[in-house]
Amino acid sequence: MVAALERDVSEHRLRRLQLQRSNEALREMLRAHHGVPGPPVGNPSALVGLRRDSIG
Repeated sequence: MVAALERDVSEHRLRRLQLQRSNEALREMLRAHHGVPGPPVGNPSALVGLRRDSIG
């Protein structure tokens, strides 16, 4: 039972990393395609600054 749980955790971590990498690649493609400035990848606090600046 413990081995099965450890395997599940390992698979979950791997899948999360794969999704994170895909998400980062898509963000980069969108930025390059649209020329839209965005936050550095992996820095969600930068989003707050962008939103605050865009409000005026």
